[in-house]
Amino acid sequence: QACQDDNLAVNNAVKAPPTPGCVLVVGGHATSRTATIGDLMAHEFRNLGVAAILTDGLIRDAQELRDLGMPVWCRGTTPTASVKADPGHVGGSAVVGGIVVRDGDYVFADDDGVVIWPHAELDALVRNAEAKRDTDDARMIRLRANAPENR
Repeated sequence: QACQDDNLAVNNAVKAPPTPGCVLVVGGHATSRTATIGDLMAHEFRNLGVAAILTDGLIRDAQELRDLGMPVWCRGTTPTASVKADPGHVGGSAVVGGIVVRDGDYVFADDDGVVIWPHAELDALVRNAEAKRDTDDARMIRLRANAPENR
């Protein structure tokens, strides 16, 4: 959890490396005016095996992050760097978009947005997702059967 306009916690996370393959979640205080992360830190995390970054803070070096191929979901961009004074905290939980994200929770993100699913509720998620998929598949079969080219 980074402090407002301060990303020392992000820098400290490199020293306590995240699990390879994880999504780095950085609570960026949705009111921050400076960058939570930029291309240098993104390179560090990619080299540590981080799969993607999620923050409700701002980022900088957006083009470099795209070129790096590091998937990032954020509130926006800014050219302004953060100060590095307050260590915040690394690990445990972070608040992103008003949602508490804990170590081990699942992060699902795409062009439409981000969903956080608590680790303890994974079985329910799988059941619900499979039921939704089955319903959607059945509906698509009906829609395709009624398409003009099939009449």
